[in-house]
Amino acid sequence: MTPSEFEIMYDVKHIFNYTLDETRCHVGRAPTLNSCVMLFGRESTRKVMRGALDTFIDFVKAKDKPNNAQRDTICWLVMSQFGSLKITEWLLFSMKAMSGQFGKFYNCLDPLDITTAVRSWAKECEAFRNEYRSEQVRKDREAERQFEVMSEAKRQEALKILERIEEKLKAKLKEKKS
Repeated sequence: MTPSEFEIMYDVKHIFNYTLDETRCHVGRAPTLNSCVMLFGRESTRKVMRGALDTFIDFVKAKDKPNNAQRDTICWLVMSQFGSLKITEWLLFSMKAMSGQFGKFYNCLDPLDITTAVRSWAKECEAFRNEYRSEQVRKDREAERQFEVMSEAKRQEALKILERIEEKLKAKLKEKKS
């Protein structure tokens, strides 16, 4: 995928599609911000992030909002400090911020308010991913245990079938000898 294809794929106009399934946002195949920077460059990553950030900031009815330079700085800060966030988690952050999950912003939307909310969000995302992984491990162990139980039952069944075959062969051999 090229940087321009990345920008199109994660353009803010797709934000509603990407954020419908929160679990997929957290554990799906979307790249982390660090991976985006390495694969597509800082500028392409900033453009995608900036689209979601602008959507959130423009949605808020605060009088004082971050200017363009501050908005870019917020993106650079998030990339550098929260690189383990997936790009879809960043889009989801924007949606959740618009829905008020991080509180109501009165009259002033300060860049520090945004980065503080991102810090809180990054902790939530990490906790979700850890819980999801733990649940997957638990499910895998349960599946292995069930397989072992099932395998033992199948093995016993196979042994019984072999015993019956052996008995039949012995009976046929006796018949031939007589």
